[in-house]
Amino acid sequence: MSVNSEGSKKAIEYSLKDFARFYTGANRQALLLFARLVEAGTVIPYRIRNKAFSVEVASTTAFTLNLVFQNVLIEDGRHPAQILMENVRIQRGGGVFRLKFYNALKKEEPAKESSFVFDHLNSAVVLWNYNFYTQSLLDNPEKLPWCLLDEPMRALLGKVSSLGRDSLNEYEKKILPAVQFLDVIFGLYLDAETKVAYGRSNIYFNREKLETMTFGEGQKRAGIALMEQFGWLESKQRFLHFEEDKEAFFKSFVRQLTQKEGKTLYTWLQGNLSAATSEYPRLKQVLPVYAGNHRIICNCIDKVIRDCGYEGSYPDYRKEKKAAFVEVSQVYERKYTYLNEKKKLELISFVESIVNGCLTVTALRGTILGKRKTDIYDTAMTAIDGCFTEQGRRRCQVESVLSIDPDMEEGQVLELTQDFIIGLVK
Repeated sequence: MSVNSEGSKKAIEYSLKDFARFYTGANRQALLLFARLVEAGTVIPYRIRNKAFSVEVASTTAFTLNLVFQNVLIEDGRHPAQILMENVRIQRGGGVFRLKFYNALKKEEPAKESSFVFDHLNSAVVLWNYNFYTQSLLDNPEKLPWCLLDEPMRALLGKVSSLGRDSLNEYEKKILPAVQFLDVIFGLYLDAETKVAYGRSNIYFNREKLETMTFGEGQKRAGIALMEQFGWLESKQRFLHFEEDKEAFFKSFVRQLTQKEGKTLYTWLQGNLSAATSEYPRLKQVLPVYAGNHRIICNCIDKVIRDCGYEGSYPDYRKEKKAAFVEVSQVYERKYTYLNEKKKLELISFVESIVNGCLTVTALRGTILGKRKTDIYDTAMTAIDGCFTEQGRRRCQVESVLSIDPDMEEGQVLELTQDFIIGLVK
């Protein structure tokens, strides 16, 4: 119900959590998250623009949620740049609301109460893009491509936690159970201590962390459904006996992730994440400071790489090459040698991220040696396909990284991009 409709001559005070009971949906959730920020002792920027005081109460790479107090009037003179709220109450009376608090950043005796009046509040959700990364791929390159999905999946889980299941669109709801199941496994698989070596059993990990791995009933059902969907029946069977032999299941599942069969699951997850954000704002709308540089980089890469004989369009390119008589491939520190291979496909893909405030473009180089024509003539293949091993016939690696500061001049951006791409394809 609307609290504005309940004007009263007598002022009544509420805690933030009690006040949230008057609201539903995202507005209620935003108030509860605001209460959590206050309890955690979070310093809040005290900016009021156009008579609105906006507080960012949740943020991931998928969305931000702001709580906005509207028609604000400060009652205690000039306000500081930042506040640390204590003893927060909301007073309702006479058709208006008053938020009262003590600013712990103010060192004064006796402590003086601060307050502002507002006539209503609302939440504002800014949707971002799941295909948007803030982590450097150089940090965990051997876990490609699954490290690319880690941040988007955690962002989806964060959205559910903050906004509730009703906030999800059909694509997010479709993959949510699988993401909740995979999140448990990725916690160990993407751990820096976990290493995948050659062979079906050479997967090294922290055994103490494995022993702490647990699945809720919903996650168990989702895991079984996922493995049935993709035909990972050996892993499913081991999962049914997970408590008796956690190691057997974990190794079996990681093998599926890293071998050729894992591409089907990756494509399904990536496709639904992309569809989930098809109506989200693009980079130039979310972070307009990067839009001009992004255009320069894309145009430059596309021109130079196509001039060098590659086919495709940004961000994925391919070039068929004649294989050497002796091809040596190294995957997970094991070398493979192939003689007189007929076809070799080189794939280059570019992954964008914002790392330490810089627009970063990471070049991935994938190589596929084809036993059959269909192995290299699938035009949907990208460098990511090289991540899913087929002994040594497929491989992928981080080749080079371009980092552009938003303050760079256009000429400097163009020069750095040209050097980056020429060094990649020469």
